[in-house]
Amino acid sequence: MFPVSLAGIACRYGLFLALSIVAVKVQRGKLAFHTNVTHSPLAKSITGVGAMRTYLVVIDDSPEASLALRFAARRAARTGGGVAVLAIVTPQDFVAFGSVQATIEAEAREHAEELVAAAADAVVQEAGVTPQIMVKSGKPADVVREVINASDEIAALVLATAANGAPGPLVAHFTGQDAGTLPCPVMIVPGGIDLARLDALS
Repeated sequence: MFPVSLAGIACRYGLFLALSIVAVKVQRGKLAFHTNVTHSPLAKSITGVGAMRTYLVVIDDSPEASLALRFAARRAARTGGGVAVLAIVTPQDFVAFGSVQATIEAEAREHAEELVAAAADAVVQEAGVTPQIMVKSGKPADVVREVINASDEIAALVLATAANGAPGPLVAHFTGQDAGTLPCPVMIVPGGIDLARLDALS
């Protein structure tokens, strides 16, 4: 569904996974986010009995966020899993006075809500999966960690790099010093990947 060679980062078992998505056989299931899915004994032992395999995507205005969302949506559809879409309202570098600050914060949250709404519609249209949507405030890496730690259903964090230059702050953070600290794998979609290949690999 989305074309990618994925790199899985360290999970709670201390394993570093380098995955080519075409090499992974997955169980197919129904496409609804809230549908019960039958998991293998291994999946149940890892995520808990009855837990759904959910892919977490952090959405913003960048092209790479759309790639990550596309991959996660199509992957979820093929595996009978779900998608969680997270938009983060980051703290301002400066604090304005009174109503000006309140207006800035309200506009930032409104924009984040528009992003997750558009992303949710894209997931439904692309894969027939109804995603969970979240808007949270805080430092992006901290928020992502809190969301993952709060849910046993999140099976992977799906990120995408920029097509050129620096990979992006979340990719750099969770593949760098904190690569081994999340309780789930991190899947990385190359920002320059061809869409046809991305779709085939998802």
